[in-house]
Amino acid sequence: MIVIPPALTERPLVHYVAQPRSVTMEGLGGAIGEALDVVGGWLAEHRTFPVGPPIVRYRVIDMAGALEVEIGFPVAHPVEAADGLVADTLPAGTYGAATYRNVAEGVEGNGALIDWARDNGIEWDSSPSGAGEAFACRVEVMLGDPSVEPDPALWDTEVAILIAEGSTHGGS
Repeated sequence: MIVIPPALTERPLVHYVAQPRSVTMEGLGGAIGEALDVVGGWLAEHRTFPVGPPIVRYRVIDMAGALEVEIGFPVAHPVEAADGLVADTLPAGTYGAATYRNVAEGVEGNGALIDWARDNGIEWDSSPSGAGEAFACRVEVMLGDPSVEPDPALWDTEVAILIAEGSTHGGS
């Protein structure tokens, strides 16, 4: 269920530390939990603290095959990651974004944003690659907090995709 409808939004540059993974759609849920444990432990060990909720950055998407993702946390400043982790940034810019409720509604939530963009002449900053569609920046921000609300059907997730420079802004 969409709880905040699609719209254009300006987003600032965000530093993050994440664990890269190649997963299928079926394996994504388990990979998120595992990677967040690894990254959270590494951040605590290095006395670096998340400055926001967990993120999943989608580098390349092939819905029938593999997803190339980075799963982690935003941090206040650049850090040097090690131990199989990456430190990078989500670029500042104009994004199409929507928020959906219920982790099981991820495909539908993303689909609503993609349909809205298509209907409004908005193009993503993405390109085809041999492994699927590669995105300059496509991210999900997990707004639900399991320590406050244990039911994943009640968690909200924001999906945001960087739009192509010069893309039509007809749907704001």
